[in-house]
Amino acid sequence: MGFSVTISSAIILISLIAVGGTISGAMLYASFIILPEVNTYVETQRTMLDIQLDLSIDSISDRSCVIKVSNTGSRTIFMEGGHNNTIIISYGATWRPFLVEDYNVTEIKVSGTNSIFDLDSHRYINPGEEAMIEIYIPSYAPAIPLDATVIVVFASHYGVSTQAEGVR
Repeated sequence: MGFSVTISSAIILISLIAVGGTISGAMLYASFIILPEVNTYVETQRTMLDIQLDLSIDSISDRSCVIKVSNTGSRTIFMEGGHNNTIIISYGATWRPFLVEDYNVTEIKVSGTNSIFDLDSHRYINPGEEAMIEIYIPSYAPAIPLDATVIVVFASHYGVSTQAEGVR
């Protein structure tokens, strides 16, 4: 009778060691897979915290608007060269959002000064700088009516957005 208890205990012990090894191996493998993803997520969130944008609408006409995007954060906002910044406009005639694909950066300068950069070599907004952007609503969108409320959203290539509201 005593011999079978010893063998049963050994079998149970070997089974527990095998199950524990399998579980610890699976956890170790999962940590190697998950850890880089967690690091990427944390780095993305840290970058997004470094981005601070301000937006104001300077003028509104029936087919275009002039907006000012100010970089008050600590990261550079690139305006072209494969970086996709998105501008969305919506206004009182339809309250349908329109993706603006036709816009023109007219000026980049140091905030609060008249120091303007050459747009041929300076196509980004460093911290403490602002850009004047003329946006044109799509041809299929109706004209912006007088006294209509206009909302403009600027989303940077980092995923951070800012919005402003104005009246024509």
